[in-house]
Amino acid sequence: MRGLLLTLFICLVVITGCAEDNDLVSEREHLNNQLNPGANQSVDPDFDKRLGYVNYKKEQVNEDENAQITVDRHALADMVTRVLLKNDSFQEVATLVTGNEVLIAYEKDEDNENSDEETAEFARKTAMSLLPRYFDIYVSDNHNLIDDLHSLHNQTTDTNDYQNTIDSIIKEMEKSPQGD
Repeated sequence: MRGLLLTLFICLVVITGCAEDNDLVSEREHLNNQLNPGANQSVDPDFDKRLGYVNYKKEQVNEDENAQITVDRHALADMVTRVLLKNDSFQEVATLVTGNEVLIAYEKDEDNENSDEETAEFARKTAMSLLPRYFDIYVSDNHNLIDDLHSLHNQTTDTNDYQNTIDSIIKEMEKSPQGD
């Protein structure tokens, strides 16, 4: 349990940023600027060179009883999708991050010489390298599942039949190679 909380805390720190300097733009804006360099916002050229650092005393953390550790699921899905598309094996990638699962549907590039199993393994291991270990990761080269994942993009975890829909998509994904 402690390990899970530590992992979640680290993810929170990485995703939301820790800078208290008022001159710095929020982490999300930095991420958006880095991923969308054509945006009209200024980009900090040293952003990717900065170190992450936090220092708290136990009293400081205990004082904020209402603080919750959260994970920006959209940012995680965006990061996985963009990293996969940097590889020549993929033409289109859709990623859905829930509370416990990561579902990745993709269309292989026509010139991809890797086997279906190798491509699935690459997608899976890439997601594993970017995400906390507690996520169950499912991949599929079934292009139709991209639309299924898209249909859930505005859902919340408290939506009726949310988990039933996820379970149905996972069953379909498991028909595809999953890699090691």
